Amino acid sequence: MKTIRMCLLAPILCAVLLSGLLIGYLCLQASSRVILSASQSDGLRSAHNLCVSMDQTINTARLDLSSIAAEPGVKRLLRDEGQENPDELEEEMREMIERQPLYNSMTALNSQGVIVASTSGSRGGKRDDRDYFQQSMAGRPFISDVEQSRQTGRLVVFISVPVRSGLNGKVLGVLLAAVRLDEINIHHVAPVTLLYEHGYAMIVAKTGMIIGHRDSGRLGEKIPESLLQRLTAINGERASFEEELDGQRMLFFTERAQNVDWWSLIACPATEFHAPVSELGWRIALFIALVVLGLTAVIWYFVREVTNTLSDCIRYALKVSRGDLDAALAVRGEGEVGVLAGALRDMVNNLKNMILLAEGKTLEAQTHAERAAAASLEAQRASAAKSDFLATMSHEMRTPMNAIIGMTAIAQSTSADLEKKDYCLTKIAEASRHLLGVINDILDMSKIEANKLELFSVEFSFESMLKKVTDIINFRVEEKHQKFTLYLDPKIPAFLVGDEQRLTQVITNLLSNAVKFTPEGGGVHLGAYLEETDAEGMCTLRIAVKDTGVGIAKEEQGRLFSSFEQADAGVSRKFGGTGLGLAISKRIVEMMGGSIWLESELGQGAVFTFTVRLMPGKTSQASLLRLGANWSNIRVLAVDDDPVMLDYFLTLTRQLGVTCDVAASGEDARALIEKNGHYDLYFVDWKIPGMNGIELTQWIKGHTTEPSVIFMVSSAEWSILEKDAKAAGVEKFLSKPLFASGIANCINDSLGKEPILLARQGTDDDVPDLAGSCLLLVEDVMLNQEIVLALLEPTHLTIDCAENGAEALRMFSELPERYDIIFMDVHMPEMDGYEATRRIRALDCPQAKTVPIVAMTANVFREDVERCFTAGMNAHIGKPLDIEEVMDKLRCYLWANQ
Repeated sequence: MKTIRMCLLAPILCAVLLSGLLIGYLCLQASSRVILSASQSDGLRSAHNLCVSMDQTINTARLDLSSIAAEPGVKRLLRDEGQENPDELEEEMREMIERQPLYNSMTALNSQGVIVASTSGSRGGKRDDRDYFQQSMAGRPFISDVEQSRQTGRLVVFISVPVRSGLNGKVLGVLLAAVRLDEINIHHVAPVTLLYEHGYAMIVAKTGMIIGHRDSGRLGEKIPESLLQRLTAINGERASFEEELDGQRMLFFTERAQNVDWWSLIACPATEFHAPVSELGWRIALFIALVVLGLTAVIWYFVREVTNTLSDCIRYALKVSRGDLDAALAVRGEGEVGVLAGALRDMVNNLKNMILLAEGKTLEAQTHAERAAAASLEAQRASAAKSDFLATMSHEMRTPMNAIIGMTAIAQSTSADLEKKDYCLTKIAEASRHLLGVINDILDMSKIEANKLELFSVEFSFESMLKKVTDIINFRVEEKHQKFTLYLDPKIPAFLVGDEQRLTQVITNLLSNAVKFTPEGGGVHLGAYLEETDAEGMCTLRIAVKDTGVGIAKEEQGRLFSSFEQADAGVSRKFGGTGLGLAISKRIVEMMGGSIWLESELGQGAVFTFTVRLMPGKTSQASLLRLGANWSNIRVLAVDDDPVMLDYFLTLTRQLGVTCDVAASGEDARALIEKNGHYDLYFVDWKIPGMNGIELTQWIKGHTTEPSVIFMVSSAEWSILEKDAKAAGVEKFLSKPLFASGIANCINDSLGKEPILLARQGTDDDVPDLAGSCLLLVEDVMLNQEIVLALLEPTHLTIDCAENGAEALRMFSELPERYDIIFMDVHMPEMDGYEATRRIRALDCPQAKTVPIVAMTANVFREDVERCFTAGMNAHIGKPLDIEEVMDKLRCYLWANQ
């Protein structure tokens, strides 16, 4: 039976194998020709397109140059030299170069070869011996070989055209232009898309110089001589060949340009070019092998079925096929029949084992699938938490950072104005402190992960808080030339108790959005009002931010206060933003016992309003004006075209107890002065309709003889109008928006009194005098050492510096009695701050146990602070340093002991 099977199976298998090999070979040959032909066609087409693009560029440059040569001004200049002004032609040339970066320079020469106009500014030179001059004077355009520009060092090609008379066609002179090859490279070579991963395109001049390459750093190099000879030997328009380049066998597709002696080259590694054919061959071979194996199995099955006629085996097989794996096989006979029976029994047993194994694997696969799903869900949650963190960090850090950058730019631009520079530095310090508070909140990972925020109530000046907000937002308002106004209800207590930083965060966020979504020249208004005061003294404040921006559709307003939700994706792409700020603001407002809502129509602007409940502070507001004087005798005139500003000014001056008149224009102000006579103080807006603020000031100074002080009021930078304002007679400048304390300071200052500040300030006595004490500063960053030395200079403290923990340990070990306190950084080379602290505490001397060691590090997480205490430190100061916190630690450990 075995012999019969082999006799039937062997010829069939041989025929199938040979047929498969023959079919595979024929398919491979046909497919290879198609693939290589298509790839070669694509390469030649790319070379042709690049060549056409080069020709068109050079031809366009020549035609543009010819169009300039046809200008009447050019002809008159070359025909009537000395009577025409060459400056106009040079200006026209420069404008063309600015419009078309393809040109590097342009030059006009008369019929004697003298340069009469040039964008490089050189006139009078003679170039009658140059090829381009002689050929163009003969009436033919000229295109030079590739050269290097002496002015710019760029690779250029010179194109010259004749300038002909319009009457008889006589050549009057030559117009010459240098075409930048790097521009051809940028606009024609670099954008070429290749089919091969390691392929590239380039342009080669007849000298073999590379004048265009996907890698611009290769410009100016020369190709090997063998490759140049192959290009020179090609007479046809297109060709392909293989050549060695940079140690690699490359396949090149090339075509020669029509207008210039250049070749376009598309290069790719030969192995990569033939890779699709090799891959196809392996696939065909694998397919044939699978087919042969499959046919072999089928043939074997049928041969066995034909030859296996034993009834017992057939019945057994039928039982097994019905699922009776426990059936018995009664075998009659020996030899092959017995072997077959044993094989069947083994097959059934293996089948039973495989079923059991498959059931176990199925259960295991289900378990793995459940674990994978749980892991995927956890990864999604982790990704969402990361996105929340990054979005919050970006939103909350950019607002104060913008004020810091803006005020720094202003300070740098006003190098001679020390008062202005000091003003900018003050604003930078305020914005920096706000930014530091935001960073501290962001770095508290437990708050972010648990979605928890805490409020810290302190007494603060409401007006000073609003000043900080306006300082942060004013720079962006000025950038967009917007009009920013403010109304502060005088009934609001001067001092309130609450979380000043969180309230600042909400107002700043709303104002930032208003400025962002309001177009240039629009308006933004901030209003603060006292709604009510309950029986317990709790004040309900209503704060509204109104803008004239894009507005928000009704259907989008419901989801605006959700995390990562914005009104419109198109608006988001245009204006930016994470969509998290309003959600954070809503939560802060609700924690302050209030609510936030929106009123808006699409295209009609928006009004964001929120309420908060705060307790009034215990500090009473001091009189802004000097007591004991009859300030009602002071007459003030305010001039502004905004009726809201005039009403607000009247409210502020009534609050101060000063008599005030208002005018909406320069003409109205002049009429009031002529009617009522002289005013002591004038607050004049810079931009008012009709007679502006400068003109009104000039009129006042020319028509009144009594002494008066004129304040120029504007939201613009003082440096913009300072020169004209001072020339007209303006004594002082007051920046919008206006506050009662600012107006009071102006009045006091104008009448020879010191300004009265609204907020309480410290004195120089707050800086401790620590002369005689010595501090060991352990810090590896030199810049940080300089900062600490500068900050502590007023304390007269002696400071020694160590660059790492090992050096600090050595210095303290040698002179432990010298040091009264140690400021210890944490992350340092050689020995970190934790280890240095532990070793100092372990020293066998009394000072090592008692010397105060204060951690000074950027690690501000709760576990980091606890680790400092565990190592033996007494206190912790976070970076960036807060000078008040540093002074507090010095007072605690040094001043108190003194």
